[in-house]
Amino acid sequence: MPSSRGIDAEPLLKAPAVARMLAVSTRTVYVMSERGDLPSVKIGRAVRFDPAAIRRFVATGGNGGAR
Repeated sequence: MPSSRGIDAEPLLKAPAVARMLAVSTRTVYVMSERGDLPSVKIGRAVRFDPAAIRRFVATGGNGGAR
């Protein structure tokens, strides 16, 4: 199935970058991701975050669109 992100999409973010964006700890980012509160993508054992999804998460106050 082709990616919906497209070839010109921003690179996926790692948890430390998301933690800086949200002003929380890296561990909090992982916990929020595991709970399904923060949109994330698992690639093997790695967890990555779509910058656009993180911006939507912030814009909606963390409500709606977490997955």
